[in-house]
Amino acid sequence: TDVKYADWTLYLTSLKANIADGTRNDVTGIMKGTGQIQIAPLGDLRFDLSLDRVSASALVDVPSDKVQGTFSGKLSLRGQADKLQSVKSLQGDGTIHSDRLMIYGLVLEQISAAVRLRDGIVKLDEFKSRLEGTPIAASGELNLSDYAFLAKLDIRDWGLASLEKLAFTDRIALPALDGAFTTNVILQGKLKPLEFKASGDAKTQDLKVNGLATNTVRFHWETDGKKIDVSALDALLYDGKVTGTAVLPFDPMAEGKLDLRIQSINAKQLAKDLHIPFTAEGNVDGMVNGMLPPVQANKTRTAVLHVDLKAPKLRVQNIPTEQLHGTVEYQQGMLDYKLEGKTLGGTFDLVGQVPVAPGPQDLKKVPLKKGRLSIQNVQMANLFKALNVRSAESLKGRLNLEVNYTHETPDRFPEGQGTLRISNVRWNDTRLSDNLQGDVILSEQQIRVRGLEGDLAQGTFTARLTYDLSQPERSSFAVNLERVESGQLLAPWLDKKIAGPIQARIRGILGRAWRGSADVEMAS
Repeated sequence: TDVKYADWTLYLTSLKANIADGTRNDVTGIMKGTGQIQIAPLGDLRFDLSLDRVSASALVDVPSDKVQGTFSGKLSLRGQADKLQSVKSLQGDGTIHSDRLMIYGLVLEQISAAVRLRDGIVKLDEFKSRLEGTPIAASGELNLSDYAFLAKLDIRDWGLASLEKLAFTDRIALPALDGAFTTNVILQGKLKPLEFKASGDAKTQDLKVNGLATNTVRFHWETDGKKIDVSALDALLYDGKVTGTAVLPFDPMAEGKLDLRIQSINAKQLAKDLHIPFTAEGNVDGMVNGMLPPVQANKTRTAVLHVDLKAPKLRVQNIPTEQLHGTVEYQQGMLDYKLEGKTLGGTFDLVGQVPVAPGPQDLKKVPLKKGRLSIQNVQMANLFKALNVRSAESLKGRLNLEVNYTHETPDRFPEGQGTLRISNVRWNDTRLSDNLQGDVILSEQQIRVRGLEGDLAQGTFTARLTYDLSQPERSSFAVNLERVESGQLLAPWLDKKIAGPIQARIRGILGRAWRGSADVEMAS
């Protein structure tokens, strides 16, 4: 700098200084300007300074890869030279601006603010910026004596997908997020060493988490940089409600926690968004409890979830169920599920394991547990009633089904095989068969019954059936009757007006309305 002394005043011209990066000590910014100080007696001082491309990391005690970018600005300082022992003697005004800053992975652009120094406190007024493209407004202050700061800002309609850019997400497996996020933020702490706490009240609109849709989500949040505490969570989704709390850690050695209550969730739309290959109607209640265990360095954190569901009445593929109780355990990318309840006068039990990862290549890494579907003592008359086959409601019997399966398929739809058995078949009080039994194949989103056969009315019965879970109207059946005694088979309608063995071939289409044709031969 050039120095000139005149009239008891020291004049500094061409003042220039380099400003180093806060962590690497590399010179990245320049301060230039002019100043003057009254020497005898000590009196007024004044500096007019400009800042050019000063590293943002020079202001905070964090690694330079967490805070990137530079800022520029102008600042005018005034004060009394005999009171310089206290920063409170200085007053200043100015502006700062930056084209782009990256803070922990998130991008701030078009930054501008007015700067004011009074009583040792720097205040930022009229702060404006764009956070990942979303406009934000803020104000803040910094105490120069201890570097304590306080900031307040409002974020409106911010795209949640931007969270995937946060620097700490390399240690947290975030779900796919989509939707708009609005929150106020109160941020306070110290710059050196960096420590802070932040809190706010937030609301999301049209939030989607891994494809699951919500209407409105409200919650209070607090964070110290090591974890974020979510409380007073109130989410409206699928005509129901979810409430609860959560602790989400940023520190890989800290533990997270999730406690949610589910109330009256509409199963129909939920099943559709989960891509479940069958329809479900009714309301579901339950609890979700989860843990985020500590994770080793350079490892991705995984969750351990326990879901407990109940539904007093639920229809699955139009089949009514009662007292449904289900649990889901999630750990290391696998979902273990168990459902049990009552249906059509009998009971059912369903257990299985399905991987969450979408790609079939992941199936080669860890073998899946075998699943099992068990249906016991279902009343045939109730089944025909549920399927809206009114003409067959007088056909009685007990149905039992056992199927073993796995989800080791590209679309995760279960695939396996088992046995179907129907016992004590009667038409009202007329006995038709003691036992019918066949093989069940579960594949390609279809249930196929093959070789269902047995004695029927002194003859033989064989049948096959294909039920398409994704397109029920494409379902079909075929029945063969060999030397069946017509008087016994048709007694409920014709009493004893007909007798003799018959042969029949019956084929049809299943759906909302059953339709088909038959070829019947009767010995003369």
